[in-house]
Amino acid sequence: MLTFLLLCAAMPQEPVPEAISSKLDRVTVYSGQALVERTFTVASDEPGRHPVVVGPFPAGADVSSFQIKVEEGPAVVQGMEIRSKTGALDSSERDRIRSRIAGLKADLRRLEADKAKIDSGVSLVEAAISNLSGGEAMTREALEMLFDFVETKTRLLDLARADYEDSRDKLSQEIKKLEQQLGGRGRSERPFLEAGASLFFELAGTARLRLTYIVRGASWAPAYDVRVAPDLTGVTVGLVAELSQATDEDWTDAELLLSTSRPSVGLDPPDLPRRTVTLPAPPPPSTPGAPKSEMLPTLQEAEFDGEAWGRSVGAGGGSGGKFGARKGRVAAPEVAVQDFGLTTQFLLPERKSVKADGQAHRFTIRDVPLDVRPERYVVPSRSDKAYLRAEVRLGGETPLLAGPARVFLGPDFLGKAS
Repeated sequence: MLTFLLLCAAMPQEPVPEAISSKLDRVTVYSGQALVERTFTVASDEPGRHPVVVGPFPAGADVSSFQIKVEEGPAVVQGMEIRSKTGALDSSERDRIRSRIAGLKADLRRLEADKAKIDSGVSLVEAAISNLSGGEAMTREALEMLFDFVETKTRLLDLARADYEDSRDKLSQEIKKLEQQLGGRGRSERPFLEAGASLFFELAGTARLRLTYIVRGASWAPAYDVRVAPDLTGVTVGLVAELSQATDEDWTDAELLLSTSRPSVGLDPPDLPRRTVTLPAPPPPSTPGAPKSEMLPTLQEAEFDGEAWGRSVGAGGGSGGKFGARKGRVAAPEVAVQDFGLTTQFLLPERKSVKADGQAHRFTIRDVPLDVRPERYVVPSRSDKAYLRAEVRLGGETPLLAGPARVFLGPDFLGKAS
C-alpha cells in the first residue's frame, strides 16, 4: 500500500491550460466571408509543455480553417483543438443595447398606466352622459355646464389617447429594431468557439503567436460616386467600398484589407462539354441530271481542345495572353493597392472599427479623374435647342471594378447607374 502511494505521488501532473486573451490585428474581407487574424503572447518561466486556451471566437467560424503559428519566441506549436462552448460573453455594446431595451420597456409600462387613466376618464364621461339621459330634470345652466364638461373632457381624452398611441408605436418600433440588432446574440448564454493549443517552450521566455480563421457573414462590394462638372469639362469617379458584417464579433481597431479574390467559388473548374462535328462522306459523282444530295452536319460527343481555344482567345476571359494583357492599376495615395495578378487587395490607410450589426459602412478607396472631350451640336431640322455632350476616357489599361454608381452633375444628384 505504501509503495502504491509513493508511485502515485511520483507521477507528473498534467499542466492546467492557461486562459489567454487575443487582440484583433487584421481582417481580410472577401465576398461572403472574411479571414480574421488575432495575436496573443504567452510567457513561460521554465522550458517544457505549456497548454493554453484562447477565445472566445464566433460560433459561425469555420472550424477547419483555424491555424496558429509562432511569430517570435522560443515556443513550438505541437497541436491545436477547437471546442464548442456555451456561456455568457462580455460585450459592452450588446449590454448597452440590452439596457436600452429594458429602459424602453419601462417607458412602455408607464404608458400603459397612462392608458388606464385615459380609460377611467372615458368611463367618467360615459357615466355623466348616462345620468343625463335617465336622471332628474336639470336646469339650462346645469345642462350647459355638463355639456361643456363633456366636450372639453372628450377633446382632452382624444388628444391624450392619440399621444399615447403615437408614443406606444414609436417605443414598440424602437424596441423591435434593437431586438433585431441583438438577434440570437442578445441571449446571456450563447454558443462560441475556443482554441486549445499545446505549446512547448524550448527556453524560458515569451512567445508571440498569430491565430487565423475564416468566418462567414462579411462582404464588400465596389460602388462609385461619379461627379460631373456642369459644363462637362471634367469627371471624377470615386471608388467606394461598401462593407457590412454580421459575424457575431465586432472588429475594433483592426487593419482592413479588401480583396477581389473569391475563395467561395473554389479552384476546380467545371468540366468542359465534349462535342464533335462530323460530315457524311461525299456521295459518288452523280450522272448529269440527277438530284444533288445535301450534306448536313451531325453533332456527336467528342473531346474539346481547351488548350487550343485558350491560345486563340487568351485564357482569363479576354484576348491578349494567359490572363489578359491588362496589368495597369490606378493607385491613390489614400489606399495601398497590392496587385497579385489574379487578385487585388486594397489596404485601407488607417485601422478601422466595424460593428457586427449588418449595416453598410462606406470607405473611400480612390478618386480617378477622367479625360473628357466635350462637344456641342445642334439639329436644326429637329429642334431649336443646342446640346452639349462629352466623350469620357479612362486613362490606363485596367478597367474599374463592376459596381453601381451614383451620378452627380455639379451639386445635383441625377440618379443611379450601373
